[in-house]
Amino acid sequence: MHAIRYLRLLALLGALFFSGPAAGEGIAFSRGTVQLVPPGKVPLSFKVEFAITPAERRQGLMYRASLDEKAGMLFVFNESALRHFWMKNTPLSLDILFFTKEQRLVHIVPNAEPNNDKVISSFAPVQYVLELEAGSVSRFGLELGTALVLPAGSLIE
Repeated sequence: MHAIRYLRLLALLGALFFSGPAAGEGIAFSRGTVQLVPPGKVPLSFKVEFAITPAERRQGLMYRASLDEKAGMLFVFNESALRHFWMKNTPLSLDILFFTKEQRLVHIVPNAEPNNDKVISSFAPVQYVLELEAGSVSRFGLELGTALVLPAGSLIE
């Protein structure tokens, strides 16, 4: 009898922990502008939503059907570590850019497949991850070594 109660409690906690907002329930992300500066090129400005809190990072761009050109989401972490993302419940393809704590681009995953549970990992410890519309990397000439310039003030929680 106790085992059944325990399993029910675990199931309930699991459902609460792993469920995110349903489509349309989204989080009100803070917004701002970042610049990307490819080596030897002019800076490019992008309007982004910031995913700073754990809840914001869990939600990410899930359920979004489109992104404007030169728009995206910047995931901001408190420290550098290997980062793992997926495209679950994300119906649009994205370019995923991984930046070190020094704000240098060290890994690019172009055209991540929509609605996919496959884990996409950084190859090195990173502190920032930028998701842009698929094709942005090639369209804007972004490459390894590109600098990420954040707005004034701290974004780290």
